[in-house]
Amino acid sequence: MPLDRLVIYHVKAPLARPSPHGGGALQVDSFIALAAFADGSCRVGESTPVPGQGHETPELLTREYGLLARHGHMKAFLDRNHCHPLVTLPILTCLDPTLGKPVGGQVRVCPLLEWNDPLEIAERVALLAGQGHKVIRINITRDVRDTRAIVRETIRAGHQCGVRFRYDAHGSLDLAGATALVRWLDDATTELLDQPFPVAAWRQMASLYESCPIPLMLDESIVDASHVFLAADCADFIKLTLARNGSPSRLLELIRQAREIGLKIILGNGVQGMIGCWLEGQVQIMAGLDTPGEMSAFRELRDSYPAGLVEATVTGFTAKADLTWPAVESALKAHCLTEYRIPSASVSASCA
Repeated sequence: MPLDRLVIYHVKAPLARPSPHGGGALQVDSFIALAAFADGSCRVGESTPVPGQGHETPELLTREYGLLARHGHMKAFLDRNHCHPLVTLPILTCLDPTLGKPVGGQVRVCPLLEWNDPLEIAERVALLAGQGHKVIRINITRDVRDTRAIVRETIRAGHQCGVRFRYDAHGSLDLAGATALVRWLDDATTELLDQPFPVAAWRQMASLYESCPIPLMLDESIVDASHVFLAADCADFIKLTLARNGSPSRLLELIRQAREIGLKIILGNGVQGMIGCWLEGQVQIMAGLDTPGEMSAFRELRDSYPAGLVEATVTGFTAKADLTWPAVESALKAHCLTEYRIPSASVSASCA
């Protein structure tokens, strides 16, 4: 279908509370691409770079989209940014025909437990369990004493409330610390331990996995298909996201490959805007994933523009399929800081 226009909108997504991921920021930068086609259909894509997480920054995306809008060299843009997935993601996603016809359905998400003191954990777990959540995510650090206290409280609360926990180490552990931790987590209330070691620590993962009493998951370590196959020897789960793994079609292909070799999949990025959550919800539904995802960032937004993409439920959201694209585009225009209009001819030439 011929492309009518491709526009990238830079918007500030206001948060309901300071972001723990962005150094206490009250808003995050989202870059949203909207591709409109001659038949009146539209597709969207989003990137939300967070300072301090990875090498890609809002300044990098601003510079690259400015160059692309001025010069229109799409192929050069894609070649130059092949190591910058957040830069290329919005464009590759909105040009991907996989989501040409949105699908509707229910998406379950795994909430993140937050507290000021470990003694608050039982009360916070009971609240989430009362809402219907069966799995809750816990962030842990390399601090052994704090982690031990947290695990004692979560295990106790898990048994009382009938929930399990997804512990995320964010690559902060060494082999000795991870070995001790999995012994503490050897309990019916543990769903898995996520990314215990830094990226590419395959030997440590294999050593831990060999006698690990609980399921392990790899997250940041999984970028492409080669990593999926490496994970089969040292993990039970992998986590995939649009932000790291690419367009919807690429994400669906990685899901297929993981399933073929017996890996379980969890989907979702916890730091993004409403469009990113909706897009991952679409993939979750299309892939038939029944494990709660982590595309829960929509709950952290103060303003839900563009409205109408999702309807929040107690345990997740309903992804909408019957979208009114003019209203979506109008909302983006109203909130954007900058528009980058990409010459359609350059897009068509690069896709030919």
